[in-house]
Amino acid sequence: MTNFLDSGLDYQPLLSIGLTQDQAKKMVAVVMPLVQLKLQTKVEAVLGTEKMVELKTRADKQKSDFMASLTLIDEAYRAKTGKYVMELMRQLINEHLKLMAQVITKAKKGLKDA
Repeated sequence: MTNFLDSGLDYQPLLSIGLTQDQAKKMVAVVMPLVQLKLQTKVEAVLGTEKMVELKTRADKQKSDFMASLTLIDEAYRAKTGKYVMELMRQLINEHLKLMAQVITKAKKGLKDA
């Protein structure tokens, strides 16, 4: 099975400012809470709150694990948009990794100017 951190994430913005591949991968953990909130908001905007509650209830009744719950959400989202939830998550992570590189660059510049 392919490691999530190795599949389609763009670490180049972080690598270009001097972080190692390992450090760049650790930055994913830093941005994940924001990514999860944005992902939930975007998916809920498409599916609606009632559908999200229905899917959560169905997953709870089936005592589904996280991946099974995600599959239910993905199927519903893909039926409406033709896109995969994991692809949306990958795009959001890449956006936030670019933002993180910008923040680090500005912070380094600020320290030099101080």
